[in-house]
Amino acid sequence: MWRLVPLLVAVLIGLWASREWELWLLWRYAVPFGQADPILGRDVGFFVYSLPFLQFVRGLLQTLVVLEVTGQQLKDALEHSAEYYKPYVAGTPPGELPSAMPLAIAVT
Repeated sequence: MWRLVPLLVAVLIGLWASREWELWLLWRYAVPFGQADPILGRDVGFFVYSLPFLQFVRGLLQTLVVLEVTGQQLKDALEHSAEYYKPYVAGTPPGELPSAMPLAIAVT
């Protein structure tokens, strides 16, 4: 059953991302406006075509990181809940370092 969870998450994220196909088309076939923004100096076409797509990609990646961290923490909690009452074994406790690394990436 646990092997179906990543497949289900992938399908749901794919369905969510498929709603934004127009953004991808706008970004893929963007043409410059020929007029620069007076403050940043970028072409206005960047703000019309590229920026919405880049914001979508950033949001998608943030969602994936949050889901990965949540899934890793849940997996560690379920796998090692019975080991909580066992005596400490030499070395790092189960799930200490691998679970903290994605969280550090998500915070930065």
